[in-house]
Amino acid sequence: MFKAKGESGKPLCTNPPYGYIKDPDDKHHWIVDEVAADVVRDIFKMCVAGKGPSQIARALSQRQIPVPTVHLHCMGINTPALTEAVYYILLSLMQPLHGYGIIQNVESMSGGRVRLAAGTLYGAINTLLEKGWITALAGEADSRKKEYVITELGREMLNKELQRLDELVQNGKRLMGGTEQ
Repeated sequence: MFKAKGESGKPLCTNPPYGYIKDPDDKHHWIVDEVAADVVRDIFKMCVAGKGPSQIARALSQRQIPVPTVHLHCMGINTPALTEAVYYILLSLMQPLHGYGIIQNVESMSGGRVRLAAGTLYGAINTLLEKGWITALAGEADSRKKEYVITELGREMLNKELQRLDELVQNGKRLMGGTEQ
């Protein structure tokens, strides 16, 4: 089936890669996202010129090119559901916290059910920084602890997730007989 789908010209994945968007008239057809396509062309040119991923990312950041998630959000395109870890990290960062504080807060909020390893946390923090959902606060010069806090965009994404989760719970309760509607 996978082979047949690909040979028929239909996409093999749900979400189009950066540079394309779903055709509003046909979800199985992708169209070029002209704004992102220009960025993809620039990325390709930098790659051909011998620049590596870090150099390309730095160049795009200096030009204030938004990361793909932010670009899609600005176009009004929904992004996938948050993972439980990301959800709890964003909630934790409603107030400034350093990494170990986030780990403790997530464990406390989840009643000990969610325990973040340092590698998981810092990988998520880097992704959230890239997406613009959190920001690093300027710290004291002699401190190794870096504090982070949620941004306005991060709050928007957290609110969208809360609405999505609320819909899930309400539908589940309604269909399972938990509440009347």
